[in-house]
Amino acid sequence: MPKLPLHWDYHFEQQIQARGLFAGLSLLNATSCHRFTGVYRFEGDWVKSVHLFDRKNPDLRVGENVRWRDSYCMLTAQAGDRCEIRDSLADARLQGHAARQAVQSYCAVLLYTRAGTPLGTLCQFDMKPQATPELTFGYLNAARPAVERFLWTKAKLASRSERSLIVEHKQPA
Repeated sequence: MPKLPLHWDYHFEQQIQARGLFAGLSLLNATSCHRFTGVYRFEGDWVKSVHLFDRKNPDLRVGENVRWRDSYCMLTAQAGDRCEIRDSLADARLQGHAARQAVQSYCAVLLYTRAGTPLGTLCQFDMKPQATPELTFGYLNAARPAVERFLWTKAKLASRSERSLIVEHKQPA
């Protein structure tokens, strides 16, 4: 299996500390075959966009908020750590899913609060089907701790009641 460049995670965290989360997502996006790289957090019945990097529109900073039941982030939380969708149109899990036509490939890792409860996702996605190379999950996992620390401190999520950020992991209706 291919390995990450030496100290990539340190370089990623330095990028976030010096230039912010958006700069880190830009760096992470450069390692991916997917067009979009984003951070989303769980809040009640919603999955809220924190930051989104779009390779074709680098001026875009935030994506759309999505209802919990209409999100692929829900599948990541239900899986417990990571999720991959290679071709949404051929994926039996997604029959009738609201995002199935628009977002056709997706990969994500779960982000956690300091207490270890699900906080949101660090994800990459595209409008066309494609497999996620295993190395992409290596980069997502390497970036995860720095993104979590950013959310806990810079975004001040640690000072708010964790209860308001965590959604009960509901089964789809």
